Amino acid sequence: GLAEARESIRLDPYDYAGRYTFGFYLYLAGQPKEAQTYVQETLAEKDIPYGHNPLGYAFAAQALAANGKQREDYLDSALHEADVVARAERGSLPADAPGLAVPMYALFYAMKRNRPEAERSLRKLLDAQKRGLASPEDIAVAYVALGNRSAALETLEHAADAKDSGLLY
Repeated sequence: GLAEARESIRLDPYDYAGRYTFGFYLYLAGQPKEAQTYVQETLAEKDIPYGHNPLGYAFAAQALAANGKQREDYLDSALHEADVVARAERGSLPADAPGLAVPMYALFYAMKRNRPEAERSLRKLLDAQKRGLASPEDIAVAYVALGNRSAALETLEHAADAKDSGLLY
């Protein structure tokens, strides 16, 4: 749990990958504000591009509870973090691999109600899935954010039938 992860970080505070992963754990545990603060503090110590992934999700989660300008600001911040990740991935991944940025864009644009951009990212995920390069979880999340729950459930059911390792979480 979180207590064990905190202890691990206390024992090795220079494990930045572990620290960014802990930020993602905080997000998954429903603590997006703490995740945001923790990841921002870690980025201030050592700015590793992939640390921006959990920060983007933390901003998006906070947008769910916000309204108006504050919601838009959180989503703009989430998209900024996706941009940082996308820039880092350029040249380091095969051109057809979605990496971490494409699922971020699919979700964040859907939350921002920018359906064309969200669907463009979803198409990239679906194309990548055909080559085994995209997680069914990321695709299902994009479908839900776009309001297509039946497609999300179908995606997850197919993944479960195939015992897809992307469903471990």
